[in-house]
Amino acid sequence: MDAGKKRERPAGDDKAGLKGKGGKGGKGGGKGKGKGGAKRKLDGDDKDKKWQPTSILKDADGPANKKRALRRQRAEEKPHFDAVCASKVLWNELREKKCPAARRAELVGTLHEALVGKYSEVALKHDASRLVRASSKARMCV
Repeated sequence: MDAGKKRERPAGDDKAGLKGKGGKGGKGGGKGKGKGGAKRKLDGDDKDKKWQPTSILKDADGPANKKRALRRQRAEEKPHFDAVCASKVLWNELREKKCPAARRAELVGTLHEALVGKYSEVALKHDASRLVRASSKARMCV
């Protein structure tokens, strides 16, 4: 080969080895700049359907719902279940940074009342330990 001549590519081999349009290679050779491929189009019937909770669906006795009910039943048998569930609702609102100081003080008082006498047992549970930590932290700030 001569030093001045360019090497020619075979016909139909534009950007060999590169996938997709952009010539950058990698995943997602679909259209557009987004990560995914083309969007799935819905049929005319699917547009009118609205979301419904699983209890209303026709397969209410399916295996997933049976497992969910069994899990709930086992959780209800554990000690302090009612207090922990009620406290989780309070904790969820308490942990937001947007919560005003007056509402925060009220939530901390209610949370403390729900957990009085149960702190030692609740603190050792995985999900409820966050309640104890949030209660003690918020009481120091208030």
